[in-house]
Amino acid sequence: MFEKVFRPLLLGYIGRYIKDIPIDQLKIDIWKGKVFSLELENVELNLEAFDYLRLPFAIKQGRVGKLSINIPWTMLGRESIIITLEDVFLCASQRDDQEKP
Repeated sequence: MFEKVFRPLLLGYIGRYIKDIPIDQLKIDIWKGKVFSLELENVELNLEAFDYLRLPFAIKQGRVGKLSINIPWTMLGRESIIITLEDVFLCASQRDDQEKP
C-alpha cells in the first residue's frame, strides 16, 4: 500500500536527476511499516538537472553505481532521511563560450 504512495513521489524527485529510471530494477522495501527504502543501481545522471547550479565547469557524463534512499516515514522531522551514493563517476570539462554558467 505505502509503495503505491511513495513510488510516484520519489520517482518525481529523483527523476529530475536520473535519466531513464529502470523501473524493472527499482527496489522498494518497507521495513515493519517504519522505514521506506529505495535502491537503484548503475544509473545515468540527467546532465541538464545540474544547470541551475551554474557550475564553473560542464558535466559531460555522469553515472551512479548505487543510489539508496531510506526514509523513516513514521519519524519524519525527528530522524534523518539518508541518501547514499556509491561509485559516482563524473566526466567534466572546462565550459566553452556557449556553456556559460
